[in-house]
Amino acid sequence: MKHIFTIHSPITFFSACAVIFQEKLAHEDVIIINDGYKVPFKIGTIVDSYQQQEKGIWRKIKNFNLVKAYDQYIKELTHGQQFIAYIDLMHAYQRLLITHPNCVKFNFIEEGTASYVVPDNLLFITNGANQVTFRNKNNKQLAISLFRVMRGVNIRVLSLPFNPQSYAGINEIKFYTFSEHGFPGIEREKKIILNPHEIDPTIWSNEDYYTQIKDEVIWIEESFPRVYKVAEGNYETAILKTIAHLKQKGITKILVKLRPKSKASNSYLIDILKKNNIKVEVMPNTIIAEWLFIQAKNLQVIGIVSSLLFYASIFGQQSWSFFEDIKEKPDNPFEKMKFYWDEVNHLIDVNFN
Repeated sequence: MKHIFTIHSPITFFSACAVIFQEKLAHEDVIIINDGYKVPFKIGTIVDSYQQQEKGIWRKIKNFNLVKAYDQYIKELTHGQQFIAYIDLMHAYQRLLITHPNCVKFNFIEEGTASYVVPDNLLFITNGANQVTFRNKNNKQLAISLFRVMRGVNIRVLSLPFNPQSYAGINEIKFYTFSEHGFPGIEREKKIILNPHEIDPTIWSNEDYYTQIKDEVIWIEESFPRVYKVAEGNYETAILKTIAHLKQKGITKILVKLRPKSKASNSYLIDILKKNNIKVEVMPNTIIAEWLFIQAKNLQVIGIVSSLLFYASIFGQQSWSFFEDIKEKPDNPFEKMKFYWDEVNHLIDVNFN
């Protein structure tokens, strides 16, 4: 039996590692399908996703029947064996994976904040993208729908719910999470609480970095201002208030954890920090912050609403947010996450050690 994990980020890779060790899966039976995220070390068989390999007009023409081509891709990876799939959300290619003829079962693994949001509206249950439409209102949308069907993706696959909690009624499905608050719509007995300490520390290629970090302040750069269209002036004001608070406590040097694929040269946050005489050390992009929170000592983690603030707290570090200092915020799900604010302190209420 093969075990296929689809990953696209540090947290999905970390979740996969935790499942592999906790369930004692044989590494030779593990296949990790990697979609755009460079894993920091090898575990099992790691391959690029179908969509990464399927580039160029000729390949798209050759494999016009997408479902047939994808099924062959999976068949070659598994050598025709049956498999169990582990996915985070039900994106397009996850739908093809779990409906593959040789898929005998599928489970969900933690993805970050998306695994903690209550699916309280039709948009989130069906598709997380803001541009989703439930009607073909013009010829372009109709053509896209017809094109998908022509490529072998029928209406039954397209109608599979996007959100994991929509699958609560299927008894065989497991929901792997690092906290009881994960997958809030799922009954407790169906959740498997992951213990990251089960992961063998010797697999990390740069373990020394993780264990040597201590007594540091880490600032998490995140996408909240961009995704929720926070006015640049409001965001900058909140950053400056946070900097003033740090300086008041005598802190003038911090580590910055950039978003995956981000560069320091393009970072709005780093630019403001340096202009205000904060010494910045950028953490390597290969670092998985969740593992750092487990291995390092006495960290203080700052951000807005990143899932990393929550993980820092439940893994034994201190974390706080300057969320309340951002004025004129649009509607967002974070205000309602009581469990999150039970773990993450507001910056103005916290004293640095």
